[in-house]
Amino acid sequence: MLHFNAQGNITELVQLDMQIDINQTFFSYNIRMARTSSGKFIISGRVSSSPNGLVMGGQPLDYPMFIGCFNANGSFLWKRENNFTGGAFNYRPVINNGYIYLSASLYHGISFNGFTFVNSLGTHSMPGLIKMDTLGNNVWATNASTNAATRGNGVAVSSNHTVYSIGDYPRTLLWGSHSLQNIANQGYDIFLAKFDAATGTVLGIDSLDGNFGNSDAPNAIIADNKNNIYLGGSMGSQLYLNNDTLTSSGGSNDFFIAKYGSADCSSVVPVTITNFNATLQNKAVLCQWQTANEVNIAHFNIQRSINGTEFNTIGKTNAAGTGNNTYSYTDNNIAALNIGGRESVYYRLQNIDKDGSYTYSKIEKIQLSIINSQLSIYPNPAKDRIMVNGKGTVELYGITGNQLNHWQLNGNRIIDISNYSNGIYLMVLKENGQIKACSKLIIAR
Repeated sequence: MLHFNAQGNITELVQLDMQIDINQTFFSYNIRMARTSSGKFIISGRVSSSPNGLVMGGQPLDYPMFIGCFNANGSFLWKRENNFTGGAFNYRPVINNGYIYLSASLYHGISFNGFTFVNSLGTHSMPGLIKMDTLGNNVWATNASTNAATRGNGVAVSSNHTVYSIGDYPRTLLWGSHSLQNIANQGYDIFLAKFDAATGTVLGIDSLDGNFGNSDAPNAIIADNKNNIYLGGSMGSQLYLNNDTLTSSGGSNDFFIAKYGSADCSSVVPVTITNFNATLQNKAVLCQWQTANEVNIAHFNIQRSINGTEFNTIGKTNAAGTGNNTYSYTDNNIAALNIGGRESVYYRLQNIDKDGSYTYSKIEKIQLSIINSQLSIYPNPAKDRIMVNGKGTVELYGITGNQLNHWQLNGNRIIDISNYSNGIYLMVLKENGQIKACSKLIIAR
């Protein structure tokens, strides 16, 4: 698994414990990926034959519809499969608030992870939704009933905890107490269904209709931070959206994008950040920014990341709300981030409007390796013993950030390191629980 930054450079490479048996004579794969905030990899999709040659954690997949989980280092954690030769996860898994949402195309009688899907109108394929936790347990599952082949093509979760699912249907679509009806030989029209994220209860269904005899299909869906929904896909000839008609310009299909708006469809940016900088000052990072045209801005969240992708809020600054202003925030815990040998840390602003919408500033990068250390270690590199000078508690950490040992200091002290293998370690000096200095230790024999 490769991770690229915004400039197209590879910043991470992870080998997943997943293999393909090249000796299989017939197979095709539709594999999608998402990543949790803790770094876990979620892999789902469909394979076309059984046995199919796909192996996770040394365990072959026996059925076509599957999901697997790997930790941040690529080690296998768990997998789940259906119990039938049909069915598919056709869309990428969506991660929201620690849960996994899956859009599926199913058949009557399929069981997945303890839930059996039932089509009350026949045995044709039908769309479904599954919510799981990151341990592989079902939270809820639901499906529509159909009297003709119908597909589920995507899922999105809005910030107000509503789940949306898309697909295409040719005849009757019944989901809970809500239904859509198409006429015979009409072709496929597009549906958008709405669900409660906590329970899976169907809240409503809408249809995007095309002209007679042509088929339309959605391929992607996403929600923004104002709870607007955007879906895109292919249209055969004409597509009717409220009072608008989209017409194909020729060929077999055209692409469309449609927006379902919430009560506030405004795209006004809440504030303009004219300047944002993060600078290293001794063992702290000073974040400074200037704003222009503040209107209805509530506050700023200062966010930090160790990989430039996943950010956590570390502080909050209230906004003046009007005019042009200058702000600052100091992160005094920067030295702790060098544990585990990290060389960089990243900062950004999350600008929160009073209606809950938000935007982000640019990202600033700080090099941890230029932090000056007051902890004296001799010799370094070392073999069996080192002399350390300082006052307080010195802690020894491995490259993964796990604490290995600690000692009390009050001046010079000789420390036996003969029980530790060759490699790079980190020594952290603390006084009254506060980090005072960090130094890299190399053991080489």
